[in-house]
Amino acid sequence: MTVLSTAKLFSGLFLVAGLAACGSSSEEDVTFASLDEERDEILTDLAAASPTLDMPTSGTAYYEGVAGFKVGSAASSVADMDFLADAALAADFGAGEIEGDFYDFHDTSGNSLTGNFKVEDGVITDNTFSADVNGSYVQDGVVATLEGTTTGTFLGDDAELISGDVTGTVSYVDGSTADMFGDVSMREDD
Repeated sequence: MTVLSTAKLFSGLFLVAGLAACGSSSEEDVTFASLDEERDEILTDLAAASPTLDMPTSGTAYYEGVAGFKVGSAASSVADMDFLADAALAADFGAGEIEGDFYDFHDTSGNSLTGNFKVEDGVITDNTFSADVNGSYVQDGVVATLEGTTTGTFLGDDAELISGDVTGTVSYVDGSTADMFGDVSMREDD
């Protein structure tokens, strides 16, 4: 990635984060329930969409949405999720790269969790992508570090939607580990 494309990609991520902040009056407005509602709206769009057949070959797109996570086993519904998070990704179609963050975690009990997962070294191939996901979060006073991957598919006529999965291993300070599973539902931020 060139220095210029890196600068453009990170500028876009800051723009996405800034736009997300403009959409609500304060960070307190984000809750598990509000993330779940946003996720449901995006899932409705995803259910009506097909994988993108004619992918863009240049330009960038910025996506916002929700990522849900479950430690130990895959969740069968949002009620099974351990926590939801805001998600922001930036796709550089010309370079075939994607990066971003999962942030602002909220658990099912209504607690805000400290943490951030970076989505890095992402590669777009045809209408799919894969990327590394690394970071940490604190839940109930316990620090957990994630090392994983995300894979996804672009959907819609203009690649305006993303549906994806997250898998990885969570490590705790006591040396124990657990599997983590997640899903990602996103739409392009106009």
